Amino acid sequence: MQQCNNATMQQIFKINKLQIYRFMKKLIYTFVLLLTTFGVFAQNDILLQENFNTPFDIVPTDMGEADGVSTMPSGGLNWINFDADGIAVGGNGASQSWYWDSLDFWGENLGVLKSQSWLSGFSPDNRNWLVLPAIQIVDLTAVLSWKSAPYQGPRYMDGYTVLVSTGSNDVTA
Repeated sequence: MQQCNNATMQQIFKINKLQIYRFMKKLIYTFVLLLTTFGVFAQNDILLQENFNTPFDIVPTDMGEADGVSTMPSGGLNWINFDADGIAVGGNGASQSWYWDSLDFWGENLGVLKSQSWLSGFSPDNRNWLVLPAIQIVDLTAVLSWKSAPYQGPRYMDGYTVLVSTGSNDVTA
C-alpha cells in the first residue's frame, strides 16, 4: 500500500510540476507582451529639435532685418529673432537680441543661442523674442520641454518667459 502511495504521489508531483511550468511560461509571455505594449504607447514623437551645434549667422543685417525682425535658418524652418524693445546693449557689445555662440571650452563643437540681458538702460518692457515656427500638436499627451541655463550662473540668474500661441509665428500679426 505504501508503494502505491509513493507512486501516486510521484505522479501527482510530476503533474503539478508540469502545470507550474506551463503556468509560468504563460505568465512570462503575458508579461513580455504587456511590456511591449506599454513601450509602444509610451513613445513620443519629437516635433521640433535643434541642438545649435552647427554655426549659423543670425546678424540682423545679413538676415534682411526690417523693424527689428530677422529670420534664422534652422533646418528649413523660420525662427524669428525679434528685438521688440530696441534698447542698446551695455557691456560687451554683443547683439541686441538672440545670437549663436560656441561653447568650445568643453572640447566639443557645442553651440547655443544666447540673448543679451545686460542692456544700457532698464525698461520693464525689455523684450527680445525668439519665436519658433508653428508645430502641430495632435493630442493632449504632448509635452513641451527644453533646456536653459544662465551663462554665468548662479551669479546672474536672469528670468525668461515662455509663451504659447495658437496662431502663426508672425510677430506683426
